[in-house]
Amino acid sequence: VIQLLGKGSEGHVLKCQYKKTQEFVAIKRIEIDSTEKANMTLNEAYRLLSLSNDGHPNIVPYKRVFLHKYPAAHTMFVCLVME
Repeated sequence: VIQLLGKGSEGHVLKCQYKKTQEFVAIKRIEIDSTEKANMTLNEAYRLLSLSNDGHPNIVPYKRVFLHKYPAAHTMFVCLVME
């Protein structure tokens, strides 16, 4: 993580650097409080991913989606990686 770019009702946007490629990306991190909600959010994120790959003019291109868990805090985040 390089820096916090913004906060909103859905979560935080972070500027990050992928260590393997040195590529800079933005990651939208959405906090999830249950496995059921995480599955629903991941399904919606995969739909957005497919739309962004189709070049939809109103959707920021997404590179990938992943689930990040903090077991000690019982917290999960759905993370959307953008250019």
